[in-house]
Amino acid sequence: MQFTIRSQNSSLEEFNQYLTEQQIDILKTIDADLDLDIDEHGHLNLKWKDFTGLKIKADQLLQYHKTFFYKNSIYKEPLARAIGLKKGQVKPSVIDATGGMLGDSLLMLGMGIDNLKTYERHPVLALLILDAIKHYDLKIDFHFGSIQEFICRSSVIYFDPMYHEKNTKASPKKSMAIFRELVGADVDAANVAKKLCMENCQRVVIKRSRKASPLIEKPHHTIEGKSTCYDVYLCSN
Repeated sequence: MQFTIRSQNSSLEEFNQYLTEQQIDILKTIDADLDLDIDEHGHLNLKWKDFTGLKIKADQLLQYHKTFFYKNSIYKEPLARAIGLKKGQVKPSVIDATGGMLGDSLLMLGMGIDNLKTYERHPVLALLILDAIKHYDLKIDFHFGSIQEFICRSSVIYFDPMYHEKNTKASPKKSMAIFRELVGADVDAANVAKKLCMENCQRVVIKRSRKASPLIEKPHHTIEGKSTCYDVYLCSN
């Protein structure tokens, strides 16, 4: 693993000065052959194989969502409908079980979810998430590790596992490509999903492609978007 600061070679000790204590602890668990760089703004960037400067652009994404929902109804958004967000009612507390690159967490923040916990078990992604939270003061209660390691109490648990990619003709965007090569598929997704449905929550929402089958049979209902479906499982706990 190589460390640079503004593209200049750095020692681990110098590099760690830009990290939080939690990031330093997570960094110790990574054995992948990758490069980490601190850019001129102090942001953490990932370099791996052909990918350079990969980071979570949380400010741009969050501003995009806020601008979109300023002009469009939140309550028509498929994810909002899936998590049970309704006009005039108290917003649900939500757990994002698979933080990834924070795409869906930022979408939910843009929808006004102010009680959001996000979990991510892959250490490289956790480093990038913590960097985004630190620099953009995101209102996210973040936890590093598998959600199965924690006691979950929330109105909604949202689960977006990484599936094996079947469509080899499509060219994925950079963030998805890094997911598939570096992070890999969540081979235990079905087992995790079943355990989530046993947690202390009102509903579990599982995201999938419209072309894929539900991860667990017989969802109570499904919200369909253009290319994505959200399977909703109502819990009796």
